[in-house]
Amino acid sequence: MKNQAALTVIALAALVGVGSAQETDVIVHEGKVELRTDAGRTTVTEGQKATVAAGAEPVVRPTDPMLTHYWDLKSFVQQEKEAQQVPIDLTATMVFDVESRTLCRTTMGLEVPLQVLRNVGKEVYLPETNTFRLGKTTPFGDPEFYDNEGRALEYEWEAMGDGMGYYLVQLAEPLGEDEIMDLTITMATPLDGDFFHQDGSLRYARVNNGASNGLTYARWILPKSAIFVASNTPLVALDSVDGRQAVTVRSYTGEFGDGLIWVAFLWPDADGTSMADLPPRFRGLRGPQDVENAEEFRRQKTRIQAGLEYVDQSTPLRALLSWMSAIESGDAEAYADVSYQALDDFEKRDELIQGFRDDLEADRYWFVENLDYLASPPVPEDPADGYIHPIEVCRPGSLLREDTHALIHHEGKWYRLGNMGNPWDDDISVFERFK
Repeated sequence: MKNQAALTVIALAALVGVGSAQETDVIVHEGKVELRTDAGRTTVTEGQKATVAAGAEPVVRPTDPMLTHYWDLKSFVQQEKEAQQVPIDLTATMVFDVESRTLCRTTMGLEVPLQVLRNVGKEVYLPETNTFRLGKTTPFGDPEFYDNEGRALEYEWEAMGDGMGYYLVQLAEPLGEDEIMDLTITMATPLDGDFFHQDGSLRYARVNNGASNGLTYARWILPKSAIFVASNTPLVALDSVDGRQAVTVRSYTGEFGDGLIWVAFLWPDADGTSMADLPPRFRGLRGPQDVENAEEFRRQKTRIQAGLEYVDQSTPLRALLSWMSAIESGDAEAYADVSYQALDDFEKRDELIQGFRDDLEADRYWFVENLDYLASPPVPEDPADGYIHPIEVCRPGSLLREDTHALIHHEGKWYRLGNMGNPWDDDISVFERFK
């Protein structure tokens, strides 16, 4: 009787605000609530709630607050898809609740057309059993699966004997030919996993949807004492949940799969930090050399994008600018001239030039349009041949490191050697093997 009463309260509460012209019946039977309206009927079980609007079918959703946040973001995604203002081939919706110093509760969705599942492999969707096979992966922490109707789905773990395996998720209804598999997962994830890391006084949270024309909405509910600092992309909203800061960010990846979302915050309770530990660059304080370098970089980048050629290998920064100039102008020979890999190796030079031509539009997007100078250590007065110098870069308008480029000194000139390709790796010693 206790469960029945709770379900009845949930169902009745959902009826508040419904117009009197709509007739609504609530029936409790064997621990379930059946909701009947002029527009349709649905069943509400424990852990669910029904929302009823005049003239619309009842909508059932889980009562879990995390899932409520998720469905809110999901509605934003759906509105953008319906507007059809940009092509959207893949969507990702994610909510992260940092519960403790070691664990984060995560809710995320998978939305994949049946045809894409078939292209991935015949073992991904098993129509004979109406099962989705998710993996290969390590076990999730306390996972739960839901469909787009908010129904909890049963699943089994298929172990592969190496600590990895597959989740066999039983879908509520078979997928039709033109249908999309829409799956929601809640789980516990470690803070030292793929989504979080720490660098100095700052904690970082990240997600990455690298698919072309991908749309992502991500929301982080930060710890109670946390202080939001910055993100690498504009915020959708900064609000609070039970007295905790909550950060919501949107990313559209476009043609080149630009989907990295990068959020920084202080965590005083966990790290003993305070506002006094905010890195100086966020308070308008940068070293004189970085200020000078940033001004030179932006001045020359403006000239480069206006079509003026730039060639100067006298410093690491100027060599990087020369490399960017070659990309902007589409000059393959100039690109090879400032690239260390092409130095005195005609075969590698030809390979580099061919790759340059193949990737030119993407390189303009990543390495010219969306590149700004962030920081660099002092350059030695008399660098030895083979000395590698780092330059940290960010997106225009951001103060979060997005990447680190490596420049190498050789016979009085500087050459571009490579880049780390992500914000969290900055150990340029990995480039020693390319010398």
